[in-house]
Amino acid sequence: MTIFKKTLLLPRFNKQLIVLINDIIISIIISIGVGLYLLEFKEFQNISNLIIIISVSFPFIPFFVAFGMYRTIFRYYGINSVVNIFVAVTFHFLIILTILYFLNFTSIPLEFAIIQSIFFYIFINFNRLIISFIINSFLNQFDTNNSLIYGAGDSGVEIIKLLHDYNVIGFIDEDSNKIGNTIKDKKIYSVENALKIIKTNKITDILIAIPNLSIQGKRKIFDQFEDTDLRIKFLPRINDIAKGDLNLSDLNKINIFDILQRKIHLNIEDIKNKIKNKSILVTGSGGSIGSELCRQLIDYEPKKIILVDNNEYSLYKIDNEIKEILNSKNNITIHKSYLSDVCDLDNVDEIFKNNLPDIIFHAAAYKHVPLLETNIIHAIKNNVFGTLNIIKLSKKYNSSQFILISTDKAVRPKNIMGATKRISEICTLLNNSSASNNGTIYTIIRFGNVLGSNGSVLPLFNYQISNGGPITLTDKEITRYFMTIPEAVGLVLQSTSLSQGGEVFVLNMGKPVKIIDLARKMIKLYGLTEKNNDNIKGDIEIKIIGLRPGEKMHEELLIGKNPTNTAHPDIMMALENIPNKDNFHNAISSLEEYIKNNDIGEIIKLLNENIEGMEKYKKKL
Repeated sequence: MTIFKKTLLLPRFNKQLIVLINDIIISIIISIGVGLYLLEFKEFQNISNLIIIISVSFPFIPFFVAFGMYRTIFRYYGINSVVNIFVAVTFHFLIILTILYFLNFTSIPLEFAIIQSIFFYIFINFNRLIISFIINSFLNQFDTNNSLIYGAGDSGVEIIKLLHDYNVIGFIDEDSNKIGNTIKDKKIYSVENALKIIKTNKITDILIAIPNLSIQGKRKIFDQFEDTDLRIKFLPRINDIAKGDLNLSDLNKINIFDILQRKIHLNIEDIKNKIKNKSILVTGSGGSIGSELCRQLIDYEPKKIILVDNNEYSLYKIDNEIKEILNSKNNITIHKSYLSDVCDLDNVDEIFKNNLPDIIFHAAAYKHVPLLETNIIHAIKNNVFGTLNIIKLSKKYNSSQFILISTDKAVRPKNIMGATKRISEICTLLNNSSASNNGTIYTIIRFGNVLGSNGSVLPLFNYQISNGGPITLTDKEITRYFMTIPEAVGLVLQSTSLSQGGEVFVLNMGKPVKIIDLARKMIKLYGLTEKNNDNIKGDIEIKIIGLRPGEKMHEELLIGKNPTNTAHPDIMMALENIPNKDNFHNAISSLEEYIKNNDIGEIIKLLNENIEGMEKYKKKL
């Protein structure tokens, strides 16, 4: 690394100090030269005269600081800098003149102030012009961040002054009236023209300088440059930037949620009519879906929210968050939190008895596929018999509605996790048709992966990218349905208002997403590039490691075909067969016995015999 490049990469304060010293040296040299020119050599050698000549070299400093000479970036040196230097040097001249006149140093003529100031002004400008030329001529050789600023408005104009780590080539704007003009000697391009100059100018970054940009606007910009290797970053608002340097860490990356999130319309009144003044119990309330349910439920003014989870820290976090939300909204909803396991029937019975919930959202489940492949007994205890416990208690205490949060992995399951969720679905449906359900209606809501949930790839990819990679991917062709957590929970709440009992609601997850495309998007959103054969200097490698135990290439949302529409465009209703009630109850009894005996072979055989689509995965299990 050259001394020049090392200097460019110094902290901003260090560079400012170097420039100040540079200016002081120039001023002193000029003062000495002018003194030698105006004075006899004997007079120049006089120690008093020499002290005065050196001393009057410094008055420019406070004025250069005041006029921002040390905040200016050399490579953006222009007419504004020339004018500011002229004004600052004028004050410098007046101070020297005042010193020489009032202190009456007759041996140093007053013209010293004029000549020193003129030459100082010329040399300072020449010095900055030369450095600016050198930086701009050789910057590309030093692998710096050649950038385009998207947005030629006030924010883009102001923020260019603070981008010390970027070589700004120009601006991009969609306003046809601005295209072709220049700002601070930087040309404004259309999106189409910008795409053409990206390669020729070795552009590495697109810096978005548009305040309050909507999600749709972010998505549009991302789509415009998705096929490039550019890093896309969002600049903070100018008002939010503290004085000083703007570092890479200050840049706001696009959130993956902004790219994949859809605009979901909810019938708020219908949901409120269902939830208001009711006691709502949420199992798994510390999890990703359960916690978001608790947050959103508050908006619909329930009488009470009962949080149940077996993870102390997760429950602690959501409990504190709910307290803060309720306090900030002056909401009179009561909330209670219970550290309890759904498998502990007696303990959960006590919770039901003390709170008499009207509506139960059952979100408690183990869901990490590979982990459950080697922990089959615990998976069935929690996901199947834990669900049965909550179903029994909803009947016993005359709850009006039980909602099972299910998963696309329950459709023709290839793994233990999916199998346990499918059994839970069947148990729910059979209880809805039971004459002994005491009026409780049972509903299943099935959807695919939610971005950011504890079981999704998003936290893993975030962790891997933050640690420099590689991103591990099971297969290049693997796909998944994706939805953001708030979207999914909003539709879950909407589904409860549509339910009459016995439905399997399936949420519209959009089109399946290739996981490798998601990984590449996330790399780009981090402001990084993929490392591959075509880009060996990239930042993050994607490594294919093969399918994990029990993992499908493609998930499904429907067992049958031709789902029916509902009153909401993003909620469908699946039409599915229900097994014979007696036969299935016998299977559950056998399953309970096999668990007691820790008989894994019989458990797998029972799952294959009683779950539709399971048989072809028998050998895999």
